[in-house]
Amino acid sequence: MKPILTSNQLKGYLGTDLKGSDSLGETVTLSGIKGNTYFIEESKNTYAYADIMDFKPYLKPLSDLTRKELELEGFDSHIDYLTYENKGSEWTLKAPFNMVQYLLSKHFDIHGLIENELAIDINTIEL
Repeated sequence: MKPILTSNQLKGYLGTDLKGSDSLGETVTLSGIKGNTYFIEESKNTYAYADIMDFKPYLKPLSDLTRKELELEGFDSHIDYLTYENKGSEWTLKAPFNMVQYLLSKHFDIHGLIENELAIDINTIEL
């Protein structure tokens, strides 16, 4: 069965100016989510909406994350919670809540959406 994008996978990115591609291939900024509907602000107080499956977020793979970046953000005592398993290039995320918040705010793919073709690797596009 093919994986599907869910609102729960995107809710953590709300308020972070997450950009993505809509069904027309245009770049839009996620403004809200309700059920299986996502919203973008077209102009002040004017919103457009569509089915969440028509949105492909632009995310960074966790492989872009460096120890130095985490240390600079003050996560020196919790870095080892993030482990990278070379077999299958699979990330296992075991981290304190504030680290997860940081990863979401920087648009890291903590749900494996890129591998499941539900998100676009930000390194492959020009914004």
